[in-house]
Amino acid sequence: MALTDLPDEILVQIFHLAADDDLIFQYGLQTSFSVHAWYRAFHGGWQLRSPREAFNYIQKRSYFTKKVGHVSALLGDD
Repeated sequence: MALTDLPDEILVQIFHLAADDDLIFQYGLQTSFSVHAWYRAFHGGWQLRSPREAFNYIQKRSYFTKKVGHVSALLGDD
């Protein structure tokens, strides 16, 4: 079954889940109680990520997910 064989409603739901828009639009302002988180960096070591860096990462991931979906849709029309 090809991706284009799926109904539009299912494709829209998949896109909404992949884009993480809920995390972006329900984001609260940072406070002194905002939690930093550890993450594994590309070089294999551990680094501390601030709430602002985490939010920027989520925004970038959402943008690239949307961009891939857009490009895929354009290429699928051929």
